[in-house]
Amino acid sequence: MITRLIQCVISLGVFFIQLMSTACWASHLFINEFHYDNIGADTNEQVEIAGPAGTVLQNWQLIFYNGHNGEAYYSKNLAGIISDQSNGYGSLSFAIPAIQNGPADAIALIDEQKNVIEFIGYEGSLLAVNGPAVGMQSSDINWVETGASEPSTSIQRQGTGSQGDDFYWQIDTASPNSINQHQYFELLAIPIPAGGWLFISACGVFIGYKRSTQLIVTRQSMTLKPLTGW
Repeated sequence: MITRLIQCVISLGVFFIQLMSTACWASHLFINEFHYDNIGADTNEQVEIAGPAGTVLQNWQLIFYNGHNGEAYYSKNLAGIISDQSNGYGSLSFAIPAIQNGPADAIALIDEQKNVIEFIGYEGSLLAVNGPAVGMQSSDINWVETGASEPSTSIQRQGTGSQGDDFYWQIDTASPNSINQHQYFELLAIPIPAGGWLFISACGVFIGYKRSTQLIVTRQSMTLKPLTGW
């Protein structure tokens, strides 16, 4: 009975550790690159997501917001699995038709639980009035594309790190579905949350106590029998 109880407790604990680690994992996903404006008719419009290899983007979304009124004007349902392109990280790009050219438009990255993972603005900042980012202010990246931009370029993150804020924004040659120019990912290490380590330690103490108790009971149950046949 006690053994089954221990197994149930451990299984439940492992589940919650995985759940907490998933939340940590999600924080490592971010908008890595996008292109929305260029010379002539806009072409090659896309948004790229970067994050840990193996991440399944099923049920994630990109929500696009209008700087004129703060309302969402387009949503893109994501799919696919991020491959390992560098130190346990990779990227996936999604073609987006008719991304607005500003001013003060924004893009929100939404996870499968409808949480806003990132909310970036370009050509200014806006306050979202509906959708998953309602009530949130977008963070202006301070880089813009114009009607003079080349179709082959994009606004992209460069530098070294493992999370979005580790990198800086820059305009460079677009690299959809690939690591950006001058972008270097540090080796991925998703930590077990503090609560997880506490649980693991408690399990170790509990299992050690149970084993010592079994040993005592076994010794107490032993009886000495007299030798016969002498």
